[in-house]
Amino acid sequence: MGMKLLHTVQTLVEQKEQPFWVKRALDSWSWDDIVEYVKLFSGDLHEYYKAMDKRGFGEDFLEQISNWDESPHWYVVEALGGRNAYKRGLIDDELLMRYVVDDMIEDMSTNISRKDGKSYITLDMYDKADFFDDSSYDRLSCYETATLIFQDTLWENWNDYDDVWTPGLDELLENLSPENYKNLLANILENIKTLTCFREEFKSWVEEDKIGDDTFYVDISRINGFLNEPDRYNFEVLLGCAEELEDYVGEMKRSYQRAFNDVLLSQYYNEYHKDLERLLGKPVGKSKTYDYRGNKKIELDADVYEVTDLVKKTLIEVALDGRELEYSNFPEVYKNLDEGGLCPGHYDDVYDDKKLWDAYNEVISEYL
Repeated sequence: MGMKLLHTVQTLVEQKEQPFWVKRALDSWSWDDIVEYVKLFSGDLHEYYKAMDKRGFGEDFLEQISNWDESPHWYVVEALGGRNAYKRGLIDDELLMRYVVDDMIEDMSTNISRKDGKSYITLDMYDKADFFDDSSYDRLSCYETATLIFQDTLWENWNDYDDVWTPGLDELLENLSPENYKNLLANILENIKTLTCFREEFKSWVEEDKIGDDTFYVDISRINGFLNEPDRYNFEVLLGCAEELEDYVGEMKRSYQRAFNDVLLSQYYNEYHKDLERLLGKPVGKSKTYDYRGNKKIELDADVYEVTDLVKKTLIEVALDGRELEYSNFPEVYKNLDEGGLCPGHYDDVYDDKKLWDAYNEVISEYL
């Protein structure tokens, strides 16, 4: 109590020339402490602040307000002109930074740092997902998906492999590259001696070879005939009809499913990375963070982003809402304000058909 009293006496000595409303402002700990005096300025905190500023105590008053017990940052913005003035760009930027943004950054945890008037955030692979929405409905939340993506474990947690719908044989065959088509025919020529198919397209071969019902030899001139056909139609008929070619058909389907999954995964990967980049920009540097596995300290690679504008805008919005910081890390603060955070969503389909068929050809060429 003695110290407090001493401070007050000292303040009074220093300010003996000052009216009581000035002394009161500099000794206030809440809005209630000054509400009677603000009435002298038509109930407007901004007018009160301007009068204080005229007497050279503007910043002292802001400093005092930023220590108030309730909604200090909201009152600082009010003193500087309020939401409308802020929206119209009429508030002194430097004062906003000093008494609202910097003050709030100090209350937050360490992943935001300030240097030369700029704000930076350091994010390792575990932190990046924190910007993504964690509300989930009937499937993984965007946060859980982002966690798998940024930790590079999406592929091993992907289990839709065999559920992929596959197009018809005509489409699978039509989209084979000329080289893969040639290799498929060569593979059949090499590994299969006879084929059985009841379709009339092959009646003449059956009659020519006379080796049993609907059966004929695979020979080079017949295979070359398929190669020189303009539309692959006869070969498609054979693929769908001859039991001996079932493995090839199965492989075409599996190659498509595998390609679909590959392309869909890279689509997820790209969209989630792009969303984070739209928010934070590209990294401006590299750093390390540290984590503990049991009692072992491990080092993690991290990216550094310059987020001056984002941090400023977010924290001022929090202040304008009259909310104080409910979280100590910036991504959570951002998400809370943004009604959930980033969410590129879920994809059941691939956007880029060309990419899909290219991937299909790549997968099947390994088999052939």
